[in-house]
Order: sequence, then structure tokens, then C-alpha cells
Amino acid sequence: MLIRPRSFTGTPAVFIPGGGVRCHKEEVVVRTILILDDHRSFVDVVAYELRHQGFHVVTFTEPHAALAYVAEQCPDLILSDVRMPDIDGVTLARWIRATGYQVPIVLISGETVAPVDLEDVTVVRKTMGIADLITLIERQFT
Repeated sequence: MLIRPRSFTGTPAVFIPGGGVRCHKEEVVVRTILILDDHRSFVDVVAYELRHQGFHVVTFTEPHAALAYVAEQCPDLILSDVRMPDIDGVTLARWIRATGYQVPIVLISGETVAPVDLEDVTVVRKTMGIADLITLIERQFT
């Protein structure tokens, strides 16, 4: 059985020795990415690109709403801005780790941020290109 992180539209075939083809269904795994940023335009652009890559995306511009979502249904990866009103991304990551969730977290910032001493938390700059960001996200699942 093949497992892919994005949708696959074909039906894989297995060639049987001596002739013939057996088709079988493929299990498709669609990863859920939570995007949190107080700038709607950033959220919309990144969400569009990730959906185009086959990810299921949920978006938030309010940290409290994102935390409520995570408390009910933990996504496969969280992409969060560092600087936001009320709750910053580092505090959000600490709260998520305190609850026991080990989901990968990518913190993204327009400014230089000190490294975060939390397991499976990556800090990157917003100047990173979208292709590099998608590559970084895909690497979290391999």
C-alpha cells in the first residue's frame, strides 16, 4: 500500500507474472496544516499555495481561535507568525508543547528571532520564498 501526503488521482496497477494486471485502491493521506498570522493577506497566499500542493489547510488570524481549534483537533503541522497581538508565536508553541502535542511547529517572522528551545519547533524568516517554505513543510513529514 502506498501512502502519499497529497491527493493522487490515478489507480496504481500491479503487473502479475504470467500476464494480467491487478488494480487496487491507494490509501491517500492528506495532511492538515494550520496557518496562523494576524495579516490575512499572508494567510491567504500561503494557504492557496499549500492547497495547490494537496494539503488540507485551516487558517486563523486570531491566536485564541487557533488555540481553541488545536484543543479540539490537532493538525499535522502548525505554521504561525511570531509577532501577533495578544499571544506571540513562541508563547503559542510553549502552550502547545505544555498540552503534550508533539506536532511540528514552524514559526515565521519578519524580524530576526532568537532560536526557540522547544522540540520540533523551527524558526524561519518571512523573506523565505514560498517554494522553500513548502519544501520545509514537506520535509517535516518524511
